[in-house]
Amino acid sequence: PTTHAKPSTILILAILAITITIASFLLKTKNTTSSNEIIKNKMEQSSQDSSILTSTTFDIIESKLSLSSSSSSSIQSTLDYYQCTSSSSSPSVQVVLLHGAAFTKQDWFDSGILQKLCKELPSVTALDLTVKATSQDFVQVYQSLVKEGVLEDEPIVVISPSASGKAIVDLASMFIKNSDNTFAPFLKAWVPVACPAVGAASQSTLTAFASLDIPILAVYGDEDVSGKKRTEPLVTYAKAKEQMLKGRHPVYLDSPMEFVEVFLNFVKSL
Repeated sequence: PTTHAKPSTILILAILAITITIASFLLKTKNTTSSNEIIKNKMEQSSQDSSILTSTTFDIIESKLSLSSSSSSSIQSTLDYYQCTSSSSSPSVQVVLLHGAAFTKQDWFDSGILQKLCKELPSVTALDLTVKATSQDFVQVYQSLVKEGVLEDEPIVVISPSASGKAIVDLASMFIKNSDNTFAPFLKAWVPVACPAVGAASQSTLTAFASLDIPILAVYGDEDVSGKKRTEPLVTYAKAKEQMLKGRHPVYLDSPMEFVEVFLNFVKSL
């Protein structure tokens, strides 16, 4: 004879199946919502002057820096920037990130480089400073960042992709021409990425970095012929360390995690 399940058993099994389905849906919805909130927090542009993008180990603050009216007309009166501080036990360094002509501070964020550096280093600042900035502009921006408490009055490590390196080269040139030692006290190290300004710099200008004991890590992409060419004088005259990564002219964006690894190893050697 065929055995049939009791109606009460069928009802219990049906309720159990519905409960499991609902629980699974709610869990999936919760996870999706959480993920979307994280993405929204990271990418959302605040209408206020300052907003905090929270992470489990550090905060990334987006804000504006006001510059005095005495600033050069080549730069804007306010500068947007990202800045993070953390309780990292890594070497106590302050890193300032510039950008090339076709990019902005946002590229440091979107590539994940900013977040990775923020996790490993105690202070990282990504500036929207125009590549037209002069050496005097850069010094003033640094002084303003110190005055506003964004940076400590201590030497900084500058990463300058492409054309943004001009301001740093000009500082060395100013030192040679006027015996102006302005940049030595605040420049701890320099990381140029395929810097075209090196091509126009004199041998004595590049030698100034070595004479002032300013370490340099010169980075370029394996597909960037001009970047390699601009790196050679830095190695020869400025005693720079040379690093080739896989990628084009903006190699730090083509190989972001490899760039971070190389940079952090450089920082540890300072």
